[in-house]
Amino acid sequence: MPRIRTIKPDFWDSADTAGADLRTRLLFIAMWNWADDYGIGDATPVRVIGFAFPNDEIPVSDYPRLLSDVSDHFGVVYFRHEGRPFYAIPSWSKHQRTEKRAKPREGLVEAAERAVANSKGAGQGVDAESPSDSDGISDESVGRFGAGSRKGNGGKGTGEECVPLPDEPPIDDYVPSEIETSTRTTPAKGSSTELTFIRTHVGQRFPAKVEQALVNEIRKLRHYDRPVIEEALRRWANRDGHPGLLPHLVSDVLKNNGRTAEPTKTDIWETSVIQPAQAAATEAQRKLS
Repeated sequence: MPRIRTIKPDFWDSADTAGADLRTRLLFIAMWNWADDYGIGDATPVRVIGFAFPNDEIPVSDYPRLLSDVSDHFGVVYFRHEGRPFYAIPSWSKHQRTEKRAKPREGLVEAAERAVANSKGAGQGVDAESPSDSDGISDESVGRFGAGSRKGNGGKGTGEECVPLPDEPPIDDYVPSEIETSTRTTPAKGSSTELTFIRTHVGQRFPAKVEQALVNEIRKLRHYDRPVIEEALRRWANRDGHPGLLPHLVSDVLKNNGRTAEPTKTDIWETSVIQPAQAAATEAQRKLS
């Protein structure tokens, strides 16, 4: 969860800050807030960028560049631990004072420390004064965000192979290039029932912008059976993808069940007319009895 953190005055006139554009500076500050007490944070693109820019229209295609720019200018290191993407801020303990640190996740701090050590060995350019002991941060799979040809993806330092984080999936007809925000005409805000349904099947909360995008996608898919949408949501939660992938996952679920990807006219009539009428009749009979 986000935390109150300290940004020193020196940050604003540092050479690193001067070389970064405004959006990169804001994203780094957001990652500073997003990090835990050890300078480690969830690097899932849709989550960290959704947290940093909840009311801005950020094209999905810009996610890899934004995350790479933060690494280029501020030395943030990306790595994977137990199959999930994380980032580590090597200069964390140098600039952030934490009186009482929460208990770390088992193995995560050690993985982050190895990641920082690997990045130093690969010449990623981490501040020479950045700590590498138990107070610092450093994993077996480390690199800058994006393509494997970028500087810093060589697995030197500990002899372990460096595996760069993948780019976001390509944008196609099903994936909108932007997430709608309150500055534009948008569908009605998700109801508590819709949000509870989503959180139940993805297993956690997401930034409000992401949850609203999921609500919008589910409304478009309302003619499909509820179990199909539930399974698609569970698969989406394991993919760390854009909400616009949900229609693809619904198609996958339907294909796996031996059905066509599009609902028939009978399906639509059943779900939009027959089932609601039956439910209303049952409720009326219950009240009369």
